[in-house]
Amino acid sequence: MNNATRPASEIVDQLAMIGVSIDESHILTSAKATALFLPRVTARGARVLVVGSVELAKELASAGYQLVEQNADIVVAGLGAHLREAQARGAVDSPWRHIRRPEWRQNLPYR
Repeated sequence: MNNATRPASEIVDQLAMIGVSIDESHILTSAKATALFLPRVTARGARVLVVGSVELAKELASAGYQLVEQNADIVVAGLGAHLREAQARGAVDSPWRHIRRPEWRQNLPYR
C-alpha cells in the first residue's frame, strides 16, 4: 500500500522482507508525487496547509513550500491518522480566490 502516510524507507524495508532489494531513490510515494506535481498549480514557496500525514507535510516542506495552519495559498489533503481541528479550520478559512480548474482536469468525464 502506497499512501501519503508512509516514507520511502518504510516501503524499502517492507520490500526487503519479501526478498526485494531496492534503493529508496527508486520509490515514488504519493507524498513525493504530490510534491512533484504541485509546481504545476502553485509556485514553490507558496503557503500550503496540509490536511493529512506528517510524511506529506515533510515532503512538501523539503520541496520548498511553507507549511501554514491558516491563510494558505493552497490546501493539500491526503490520508492521515488524525485530522486536527486547526487543520480543518485553516482549510475552511483559507482564501479561495485562487481556485481554478487546472488544465489536466479539463478532459475528465466529470467536472
